[in-house]
Amino acid sequence: MKLISQTSAEFKPLVIVGPSGAGKGTLINILTKKFPEKFGFSVSYTTRAPRVNEVHGVHYFFVSHEEFQKKIDNDDFIEYCKVHTNFYGTEKAQIRDFSQKRIIPLLDIDI
Repeated sequence: MKLISQTSAEFKPLVIVGPSGAGKGTLINILTKKFPEKFGFSVSYTTRAPRVNEVHGVHYFFVSHEEFQKKIDNDDFIEYCKVHTNFYGTEKAQIRDFSQKRIIPLLDIDI
């Protein structure tokens, strides 16, 4: 059995899960604005095209299917899935960066 130190467990990702429109983004915005020293938003990667007013690196990292597949092949994601014809995923490096800064990463996952 491997024990996890309190320090490493303290900064594990907090996954906010629900269907589109359930209020995940609202909750994440409240937490990151009210407690910026405690929480950070993990920006997902996607292969879909940006919608009006979406900003690369803020709402998503918009990449090609080929770039996404390279990240899969390099084991760069802690999770990813295909929804219809597009992929979505959370990069490990972001989670490590938040943990090193002693910030809890928040993940927005649709169901």
